[in-house]
Amino acid sequence: MCLMQPHDIIRLRVRLGWSLADLARALDVDTKTVWRWEAGLHTPTPKYEAQLVRLKETLRGDDTQDDRQDPEEAPLPVPEPGVDG
Repeated sequence: MCLMQPHDIIRLRVRLGWSLADLARALDVDTKTVWRWEAGLHTPTPKYEAQLVRLKETLRGDDTQDDRQDPEEAPLPVPEPGVDG
């Protein structure tokens, strides 16, 4: 079961102040992939859902997992809004 529904992904992206491209860059996916998640056409795989949940926790100021050892649990990079690379 997917924890992040399309409206949750949209809300997260808007709260971050990011464009579709910004979120796609942070997750290392294509912009169309993020669009499909937000449109409800596809759901994020568990890997990307975990990354979305971590971004959501960042907004809450939840830094209780700073002692992570697993590289998969490392914080996500934060792209500069509107900067294309």
